[in-house]
Amino acid sequence: MSKFQFSVDEKTVFDVSRDIVSRKNQDGTIVLMRMDDSELFYKIDGIAAEVFALIDGKKNVLSIANEMMSKHPGNEERLPKDIDGFLKKLIDMKMIAKNS
Repeated sequence: MSKFQFSVDEKTVFDVSRDIVSRKNQDGTIVLMRMDDSELFYKIDGIAAEVFALIDGKKNVLSIANEMMSKHPGNEERLPKDIDGFLKKLIDMKMIAKNS
């Protein structure tokens, strides 16, 4: 793992928010939808979908990053930044929250 400094504590464990429903499609994409009055849904694919699938309320940020680094060697500089940015976006959108 690189010496990347995450914007969230790397020991933090996240879980998918209770009002989020997700579905993994055969092509590996994941569709996310909030169970409220909005009609918005989000489609994620590639590494973002892999990261989202690892958010299970048990793995911390560092273990997710390490798992992704082992799956995608050679991306030591970019991958942690991408994971950090994706997690920040999910937090801002209230799609994930700290597991308590």
